[in-house]
Amino acid sequence: MTRLELVKQWYQEKGSLDIPQDTVVDGVWIGKWIVMQKKYLELGKLSREQEAMLSALPLEQVSRQDKSQGAWLQMYQDAVDYAKTHGSLKKIPPEYCGKSGKQLNAWVRRQRAAREKGRLSKEQCQMLDMIGSTRKPGLASAEPVSSVAEPVNA
Repeated sequence: MTRLELVKQWYQEKGSLDIPQDTVVDGVWIGKWIVMQKKYLELGKLSREQEAMLSALPLEQVSRQDKSQGAWLQMYQDAVDYAKTHGSLKKIPPEYCGKSGKQLNAWVRRQRAAREKGRLSKEQCQMLDMIGSTRKPGLASAEPVSSVAEPVNA
């Protein structure tokens, strides 16, 4: 079966295209593939033939942004917890993982880079400022955190 056929089968069985990225069916990665197809579709990088094949799927059902927002909030909560415990987000050990199980240091660096490129929402920027994750002049500094935002219930 092709990846597209496997994804269609998944949708018929589960009624959802909310496929975890690490999902493998019959030895074929379909989770990451569907995420990439959605991204390529959004960027206009698919041929008309590929777009036509994907049109059989309700890709709008699961917005990549909605799905990633939950993951973002989970990592943000890890950052809040770390800042409360350690006083700031300075010098996060590279191997440190929060409750999400993912490396917080790398996530914080990615958020700083995404902010510089204008890829974060205004709300995300404000949330990061509240925990002192920015280092840009004129923004909240990475000072000790005493009144960090309350935990996020994702």
